[in-house]
Amino acid sequence: MTTLEMQQLMDFILAQRVQFMITMRRVEENQAQMAQLQMRLSNTMRQLTEAQTRAAVRIIEAQRGWRKHRHARTSSLRHWLILWLTRIKSWTRS
Repeated sequence: MTTLEMQQLMDFILAQRVQFMITMRRVEENQAQMAQLQMRLSNTMRQLTEAQTRAAVRIIEAQRGWRKHRHARTSSLRHWLILWLTRIKSWTRS
């Protein structure tokens, strides 16, 4: 093997190492980004579960209150629905 061929081989190996290091750095960056996204997803899922629980409690409370106060049934249910729809609107905006 000539000196020129040896130098070309060394240059090729060096270029491959540099490319490998760049790729590994990208992998590390992607892993860090994925960890952040998983944390955000976990927080979002927790918030969603909490919101669903609050909604279920409100529905149950509204149904109980609806039975107790039959005379105010229509107005209180209408008021509750308006509040609920307003909250849903604000959630979908953010």
